[in-house]
Amino acid sequence: MLYGVCAPVSFAAEAKALGFDYLEASVTELGQMTAEEFARAEAAVRETGLPVPRCNCLFPSSITLTGGDSAADRTDRWLQHALPRAREGLQLRPERELQYRRPVFYPGAHKAFAGNGE
Repeated sequence: MLYGVCAPVSFAAEAKALGFDYLEASVTELGQMTAEEFARAEAAVRETGLPVPRCNCLFPSSITLTGGDSAADRTDRWLQHALPRAREGLQLRPERELQYRRPVFYPGAHKAFAGNGE
């Protein structure tokens, strides 16, 4: 059985050190990075060897999908920008496919990874 963690890509090295088998990244996080930030994050994740076979959080909270404030053109622009980043993120996996995926969400993971978790 493999264990993954939903966490920012900046915590890939810590996730690997904690024994996780893969990282599930956020499309929102990847999409909001500058090109330089994304390149640095991609290089850092590749260096760890920790696969990123899945992404979550497709839309940021700033995009309203339903109701009077929704805007299809804004949603479309976000998808045109963010999905290629997610696809690139999904390339960060080994040649072999993961046999079993079981994401683990730990609400305080970012604090634990930073060394000040409680």
